[in-house]
Amino acid sequence: MSNNIPFSQRELDIIRAVKKADPNAKFSFNGRVVNRFDFLYGGVKWETNPVSWEQVLENILESKSNES
Repeated sequence: MSNNIPFSQRELDIIRAVKKADPNAKFSFNGRVVNRFDFLYGGVKWETNPVSWEQVLENILESKSNES
């Protein structure tokens, strides 16, 4: 039996940004992903073509500016 572990707000922002960049992206997190280093070096396991960190960061900043 597994326990549900909630995502942090930063992880949810990353998930939304990846899905915005590529709606068909399939990936999973290996531990916590909160920064560029985690994202690029093993924090994300891709089942499809990976989305670049630059695209993710761009989408996060765009969504934050739209909220304001």
